[in-house]
Amino acid sequence: MNKESLLISETSNYIKDEQALLLIRDALELIKTKFQDRFILDKISLNDFVLDVCLSLAKMQSEPNTLISALLYNLNENENKLIEDKFSKEVLTMVSALRKIDNVKKLTNYEIDNENFRKIFVALAKDYKVIIIRLVIQETLMGYLNLFNQEFRENVSKETLDIYAPLAHRLGMFKLKSKLENKSLFYLDNDMYLYIQKSLKQKEEERIETIEEMKRQLTKLLNDNEIEFYSISGRPKQIYSIYNKMKNKKLTFDEVYDLLALRIITKTEVNCYEVLGYIHAVYKPVPGRFKDYIAVPKPNMYQSLHTSVIGSDDNIYEIQIRTREMDDIAEKGIAAHWKYKEGTSLKAQKQIDEQLHWFRDYISSDVLNKESNEQVENLKKDIFEADIYVMSPRGKVIDLPVGSTPIDFAYRIHSNVGHSCVGALVNGIMVPLNKELKTGDVVVIKTSKLHTLPSNNWLQFVKTSLAKNQIKKALLQKDKEEFRQQIIDRGKELVSEEVRNKNIDVKDVLGVLEDVNFLKNYGVSKLEDLYMSVANRTVSATSLIEKVRTRLGQTKTPTFEFKKKEISRPSKEGIIVKGIDNIKVTLANCCNPIPGDEIIGYVSRGKGVRIHQSSCATIEGENSRLIEVSWDENIVNNILHQVDIIIRASDRSNLLIEIMNVFSQLKITVVELNALIHND
Repeated sequence: MNKESLLISETSNYIKDEQALLLIRDALELIKTKFQDRFILDKISLNDFVLDVCLSLAKMQSEPNTLISALLYNLNENENKLIEDKFSKEVLTMVSALRKIDNVKKLTNYEIDNENFRKIFVALAKDYKVIIIRLVIQETLMGYLNLFNQEFRENVSKETLDIYAPLAHRLGMFKLKSKLENKSLFYLDNDMYLYIQKSLKQKEEERIETIEEMKRQLTKLLNDNEIEFYSISGRPKQIYSIYNKMKNKKLTFDEVYDLLALRIITKTEVNCYEVLGYIHAVYKPVPGRFKDYIAVPKPNMYQSLHTSVIGSDDNIYEIQIRTREMDDIAEKGIAAHWKYKEGTSLKAQKQIDEQLHWFRDYISSDVLNKESNEQVENLKKDIFEADIYVMSPRGKVIDLPVGSTPIDFAYRIHSNVGHSCVGALVNGIMVPLNKELKTGDVVVIKTSKLHTLPSNNWLQFVKTSLAKNQIKKALLQKDKEEFRQQIIDRGKELVSEEVRNKNIDVKDVLGVLEDVNFLKNYGVSKLEDLYMSVANRTVSATSLIEKVRTRLGQTKTPTFEFKKKEISRPSKEGIIVKGIDNIKVTLANCCNPIPGDEIIGYVSRGKGVRIHQSSCATIEGENSRLIEVSWDENIVNNILHQVDIIIRASDRSNLLIEIMNVFSQLKITVVELNALIHND
């Protein structure tokens, strides 16, 4: 049976909607003509490749649009109208997202930097089904790597370990994750892969009787107590998992492979706890090794009881206890929940969307700013290295990176909860907001309607990129509003001064300035925007008031006056702020800039612009609040600046008198003088 027939047979087993099956057949017919004689990198038949992908998806019982999208994503963009008209807009959206990822990879030859990582994740965020399709595409590609040269194998394998294997892990797809990791190691470090594989075979032969004996003992224990269960089996060790432990902990194979592992599959959830009770009654549990993931599932839906016990042979056995359904989820993760069933797809989508909230949160939070490598690195850590699980009072499990705080937790709930956070209870006890959370903590966030802005100090201890981004965004918005208000106030002041000079009634002027039709003459809809234009000198206050007088019917009295040439007045420190006149300017005490120094302006809250040396460490990382400034060469030489002068000299009589004479000749005023004598 060829691949096309296999796919039709596989999908017919679980899809009963004849219209859906007909669309799948139409997609198959379409690619048969469109993909004829097309190859991936001149090596793989495109038709065979997409059929392999779809067969894997069909075995996972994927819904029809997912299968159709996987078949069609290699069609050219000029086929978009055909895809939407023939199939659906949802299919076109998924096809477009998959194309974007494919285009990134083609352009970069599979070398994924932070910018391309960002593009891939934005595309993946379009639909949870795109994530599953992309993981299966990667698994399929790994199966064809033997056809390519070593450089290409290594690039694809690195990409798999960096992005797709961790993503499969976060989605609970451990079976797929293990396949991706093991295959990648096979190409990246073949000698180590073969060494571990050989060692595993030898160890399995040595320990098989030990495992079988424990299985016999556990089977008898459960049968004697009439506990229903399906199976007891040994758990194979994964090659990549062993490799990772050897590498990270600098251990030998024997030191890593010292654990005997068993899994018990029961009929019901109640049976799980019954099995645990009988095992602990007979075998001594190892302290601190019990985990109840049934009562508190992991965010990726994983459920199981974990315990470690000392057997009658004094060996330590790690035992997992779970139902058949839990085992299915543990192996397949999110894929176990998305099996296509007519009439239940909406419910399934809602359940999966809830499980993928962490992914959507990060993508939609502007954290993937393409100009910030640091933010993308933080995103990788947030998504791939979450390692603690904390709970809301209602039992909702939130996964966070190690070192996270109540503030990180608050922002994971909602940005408004984070902004208005004023305190936190952890396990019923009030704690500081910088307290590091641990797995199992129950966190209650206290908020206040009066507290709507985050503290700048929070940036010193929050862990997640989501929290950092939301805090910076809120603070930046506040700074922009304050700076904008300063400019508006300056514009208002200039207009008021002109009104006073012309001796016009203020109420009459406001009546005209607030007229929407009058404002349209200046391309604005609000009076505040007009004041900003006046402050920025794009609108003259004099010209504006003359137009107001014309509107009021007042005419100018002819006079013969010599107009003084208007000179823009710099600040008293001789500083020009680009685009803004007459704003408050002060020199920073931390670096004491003087004429000749390269300078930059820092917009401070309610205090105008502080002038720093460009190299000043105080303003590092504050790019969002910096503004271009310069010295006014016309007057700067006539302004006195206080500076520190350090003079080192050999001690002698009348030294201070000589120094003061020099200062006097140079017309330097001494404000303060300190003299120190060093014996060396």
